[in-house]
Amino acid sequence: MISGLADQKALRLLVVIASYGTANDAYLDRVIREYRSMSFDVDIMIVSNIDKKPAADIECVVGLPNKNPWSLPFAHKELFAARVDQYDLFIYSEDDILITERNIRALLDVTAMLNEDEIAGWMLVERASNGELNYPQAHGPFHWDCTSVKIRGKYHLAHFTNEHAASYMLTQRQLARAIASGGFLVEPHEGKYDLPCTAATDPFTQCGFKKLIPISHIEDFSAHHLPNKYINRLGIDRKQLDAQLSVLMQIAREGNTAIPLFSAETKLWHSMYSKDYYEPARDEVLSCVPEKAAVLSIGSCSAANERRLLQRGNRVVAVPLDPVVGNGLAELGAEVVLGDVITAREKIATGRFDRLLFVDVLQFVRDPAHLLKLFLDLLAPDGRVIICAPNRPSLRYAWECAKSRSVFRRWGSFDSAGIHDTTIGKLQTWCAQAGLEIEKIERCAPAPASPKILSPILARDLVAIARRRESREPSVCDTRGMGHMDASRGRRSMSLEPINRIEMCNMQGHAGAAQGSAAKDYYSRSRREIRPLLPSRASRILEVGPGAGFTLMWLKSIYPAATTFGIELNRALEADLQEHADVAMIGDIDDLIARVGSKFDLILLLDVLEHVPDPTRTLQTITRNLLMDGGRVIVSVPNIAHLSVTLPLLFRRRFAYTDSGILDRTHLKFFVEDTAVKLLNDSNLDVKDGLITGAEGPKSRMLDTLTLGLLSHHLAKQYIMAGEMLGHERVQKKVKWTKNRLITSVA
Repeated sequence: MISGLADQKALRLLVVIASYGTANDAYLDRVIREYRSMSFDVDIMIVSNIDKKPAADIECVVGLPNKNPWSLPFAHKELFAARVDQYDLFIYSEDDILITERNIRALLDVTAMLNEDEIAGWMLVERASNGELNYPQAHGPFHWDCTSVKIRGKYHLAHFTNEHAASYMLTQRQLARAIASGGFLVEPHEGKYDLPCTAATDPFTQCGFKKLIPISHIEDFSAHHLPNKYINRLGIDRKQLDAQLSVLMQIAREGNTAIPLFSAETKLWHSMYSKDYYEPARDEVLSCVPEKAAVLSIGSCSAANERRLLQRGNRVVAVPLDPVVGNGLAELGAEVVLGDVITAREKIATGRFDRLLFVDVLQFVRDPAHLLKLFLDLLAPDGRVIICAPNRPSLRYAWECAKSRSVFRRWGSFDSAGIHDTTIGKLQTWCAQAGLEIEKIERCAPAPASPKILSPILARDLVAIARRRESREPSVCDTRGMGHMDASRGRRSMSLEPINRIEMCNMQGHAGAAQGSAAKDYYSRSRREIRPLLPSRASRILEVGPGAGFTLMWLKSIYPAATTFGIELNRALEADLQEHADVAMIGDIDDLIARVGSKFDLILLLDVLEHVPDPTRTLQTITRNLLMDGGRVIVSVPNIAHLSVTLPLLFRRRFAYTDSGILDRTHLKFFVEDTAVKLLNDSNLDVKDGLITGAEGPKSRMLDTLTLGLLSHHLAKQYIMAGEMLGHERVQKKVKWTKNRLITSVA
């Protein structure tokens, strides 16, 4: 630690100021005058794209670290590293940040009380002409970390998640440690922040330091942003800041372990799609709430929606993201319930509400369906659940990435991205798994003039209204608990949603084909997209790998007189399969062929053959022994030429297996159009009809239309083929592929 530095007047300071062009020269002169007035021994250097000589003793280093003009701030790092042994303190700032001697001495004083991995910093402040203060760092997803509060001597400190203050100060020892970490002297880069912001935050994000703000002495740790350009545009005023700091200091004094509801900051490019802690009221949400209705708002932040509801006379109970934002809700008159999800739910166990609001919430929890279900019994009999979520993925993210030449950056899994995709299909699936059915979904376009046909890719948000679902058709979806909670399995109803006829239960892989996969969770759905490939008549139907047997149950409704057989490897699904098929057999297909008896006129192998070591031998065995003359075999296999595979492979050299989908880690074989057709031909089958699926969504259809169908086979996630025994000529004609129009989930 450092002690006594603040009392030494002979401290040597190196100040490096980034100044691009001439627009801020007036501010630069003001900043230089401030440093010149200090009692320290101060040397000033300027990094710029042009030669600047505001004073004879100020050195100007001209040049950019790379071709991007925004990379200029990174130039200060080499200057610091080359002079690490010559100065006691090192200050970097942009040319419009006014740092005073008071700021420096206060920072040195608190530094003596910090741990080796902690760095004190300041907040930016702006001053309006009427004297009001504005703190522009408080915007978007940035907020106080309620778990970071601590007391060091006379100081109360906390971490603000926006580390960027366009400046920072390091002692000689801290700079040496930052350089030794390997994260300081790096090429210009960006991720959570853009280029200039990243240059000023690398000590905190890459070098192992935690930035703390002394909240009990905020005046000493406020640096003036001279342009004052964000007043009334971005940030919070002093009254709002004081209210937040008051809660933080209370947490520190009481020694409470404050717990946020969940993390709402993503790991995406520039933290995109993170929750906006300061968002305005959402008219599209409020219009769904009747006057006088009792409202429960889960995951609230800015209090803008709640304020409007309270003004209308609604009773509002709020479960805020954390105690800091919860204090603002309480001051408005809302009933605030603090704690983690489970604790908050227990506190309001006896409540009943006409509306449950999940505004920008579900995408941030690992199991959105479980969160919905957890609060569902608080819904009044005729109540509704209102869900608002971003329309993700959309062109917005791709455009931001494209500007940084990272357009093919993957969305990533929930663990890697910190957020789920939130498409209409995903919202429907989560609601169905929670026992809800969606009455209405609207896309909120960025502008009323936007063409409706473009709303699937231009709309920023989705707003859904859901109600409790009445039991209709049995299903066996899993509901996984959040965090530490155990998964629970149960029978639940399944219905076709009125909006897109989407099948709600997705079977991720097939237990009947993947050896040793009985421990894996599987979802069951009927594969109704094969309807165009079905024969006019069928009397004996066999499905290999039927899962819980919902496809067989559906086929029974089409062919009432038929006998349905299911051969499934996963013994855990035996009871469900017995309920939905006339004959259920558990075991390997090779072992059960002899027990099946007579042959079949319809055989299904859907999402099966990619899981077996030798799909050709398996299909040959089945057709030779079980397919009657004139019978039909329907096979589906994934298409590895899909854009989700080929683009990352082409542009990022990435071929990463996943838990489900085309690159499911249990897939042993991969197919494209030619090899899919050849698979059936090698088994003495002629492909009579073909169906491509996976391109049913509006964005895929639009892309297919704009490219005149040239990308059809790169938009297809699956090939579904109907094969019959080859005739004497044994020549496969060119397959005419039909595009599926029934929206389904692909295993």
